[in-house]
Amino acid sequence: MWPTTNKSAAADPQLKHFARHLIAERNVSPNTLSAYISDLTQLAASKFGPDAVPPFDWAKLDEAAARNFLVSFSKTDALTTTVRRKLAAGRA
Repeated sequence: MWPTTNKSAAADPQLKHFARHLIAERNVSPNTLSAYISDLTQLAASKFGPDAVPPFDWAKLDEAAARNFLVSFSKTDALTTTVRRKLAAGRA
């Protein structure tokens, strides 16, 4: 089973800013934008909890939390490309 998402994460100001950046500066496709935002809402649920309310303190996201998030996907049937995209979303 894949990690849950944080349903209120889309209201996070930094996540909204990131989405605008992806559209305006990186000219990503709608599918890529959707995937990255989905990946980050899962990351938010992993770090802050599925019921946490934004704004999130993304500065508290450390390497260990990111690694645990990625490991949770590699323990499932997630494709390698999916795990790599989640890593890319987190790095961006």
